[in-house]
Amino acid sequence: MRESGILLPVSALPSKHGIGKLGQAAYDFIDFLSGAGCRYWQVLPLSPTGYGDSPYQSCSAFAGNPYLIDFDRLAARGWLNASDYDGLPWDTSEHVIDYSLLYRQVLPVLRIAYGNFRKRKPASFRKFCTENKAWLNDYALFTALKTAHDGKPWSEWEEELALCRKDAVAQAKTQYQTEIEFQQFVQYCFFTQWDALKKYANRKGIGIIGDIPIYAA
Repeated sequence: MRESGILLPVSALPSKHGIGKLGQAAYDFIDFLSGAGCRYWQVLPLSPTGYGDSPYQSCSAFAGNPYLIDFDRLAARGWLNASDYDGLPWDTSEHVIDYSLLYRQVLPVLRIAYGNFRKRKPASFRKFCTENKAWLNDYALFTALKTAHDGKPWSEWEEELALCRKDAVAQAKTQYQTEIEFQQFVQYCFFTQWDALKKYANRKGIGIIGDIPIYAA
């Protein structure tokens, strides 16, 4: 039996904030697929983009792309105000994603959300961290260290960290504890939104065809 579907990257959905998000436009697209009698939505990799902004070259085969987190849904949870993000310039063209703007602006907005989240952390956050500890803790540590080293590749870090010496890693976990938790929070936001969207699609009879970053950096 033949069934139809559409390939559309989440990044290509309509958005007021520079790139497609896991927000209302994604739900509207699922409704469109369902109404059109389609059975599948094929997405490109959802992992963080690496150098050159390609979804196929990522520093992680597990993590989600922070750029795709929907700000409006974070505002609905009380972690953002619309003024935290709506007044910022998010694009220089209606047809092209300006990744340099996203690079400079998305994480600062998410840091505002994190500051509010820290005042009352939901129990689901700790549950998420526990369920994903096989990859999340190391990813959060790596990303925190990369941030602390101004984005330089790990091969240019101090030898003790570059070679993952036990004492150096233990010290880094203490020194960058807040930044590590921030990176965990970012992934919590992404997967909370993605899981909700996927469940909605499945309830509508739409299956998701995924993809992987085949050139993991």
